[in-house]
Amino acid sequence: PDLKTLIESKLDKATTGKRVSALKATEAVKVAGVSEEIKQKLERVADTQLKAKGRIRKSTALLVDKSGSMQESIALGKQIGAVISAVMDAPLHVYAFDTMPYPLAPQGADLASWEKVFHGITAGGGTSCGVAIEYMIRSKIAVEQIVLVTDEQETTSPAFITSLQKYKITMGVDPIVVIVKTHGAVDTIERAAKTANITLDTYQFDGDYYSLPNLVKFLVKPGK
Repeated sequence: PDLKTLIESKLDKATTGKRVSALKATEAVKVAGVSEEIKQKLERVADTQLKAKGRIRKSTALLVDKSGSMQESIALGKQIGAVISAVMDAPLHVYAFDTMPYPLAPQGADLASWEKVFHGITAGGGTSCGVAIEYMIRSKIAVEQIVLVTDEQETTSPAFITSLQKYKITMGVDPIVVIVKTHGAVDTIERAAKTANITLDTYQFDGDYYSLPNLVKFLVKPGK
């Protein structure tokens, strides 16, 4: 009983603790075999810590590279989707892509829902980072920001920046773009953006999935 009281006290403090990782609480729920009461406290810690990063009030598109050798990108896409969907106050559109777009529609904000919606999405094919943008143009889907998970190694047209320029003109929007770079990423898209006078934010993933809630700070900035 004394230990239980101590743990509950620590969890109450963790809800607002400055050094507590939101995702570590969710991992603890999976592996610790805790009671329902403690599970709810852990989930409350995760929820509060994540929401403290801010609410995303701009319509957003999450584009996940599933081309050859992009297993890391797919795994990242699931985690990022679970993180940002939990704090979305605007529409979220999700696409995996290789040389074709694959629209995805998760039914919840938890990781299990994202694992389910990505079921069957495996790494393979060439890389056209602009193909999902072209799909959004055809479908008349306008967003205020785009999160692109990729290693930037484009092998097939349309290229991302070419399609982005077309998207801006056709849809009459100027979305913020954040590239989440996987291991071994190059800077092909960044160099093309610089040539086209387009500003991008980049986030280099370093293997620490617990750091992903920090991505939210890129997505809560005022839109253009």
